[in-house]
Amino acid sequence: MKLIFLHGLGQSADDWRDVINKLPTANTLAISLFLGISHTDSVNLNMLNKNVSAILDDLKEPYILCGLSLGSVLVLQQAIRKKPLLKGIIVSAGQFESPNKTLLTIQNLIFRLMPKKVFIT
Repeated sequence: MKLIFLHGLGQSADDWRDVINKLPTANTLAISLFLGISHTDSVNLNMLNKNVSAILDDLKEPYILCGLSLGSVLVLQQAIRKKPLLKGIIVSAGQFESPNKTLLTIQNLIFRLMPKKVFIT
């Protein structure tokens, strides 16, 4: 069974390296959520979820999804789709509901002011 990791915002698949190295199994995959996305692209949750779905749909073996923060939100979205090869989920620090629209607008403004390297490594 494959263990698949989804990172949070401001992280990359490489941030799972230390965790993966401590696992007794080598059957792991850390998905880079922003791979192939330009800094000029408009990114939203549906787009990221479609990208993750495309990767998971290519798998031929059972898997467990593990997500942190943004990765957890995507894991939960995958879990409700009843994928036959999905055998379990592990989520940490995921939001179960969207934040207040005003707070989200402020957060997005802050993210736009931050340098690109903070989000994509």
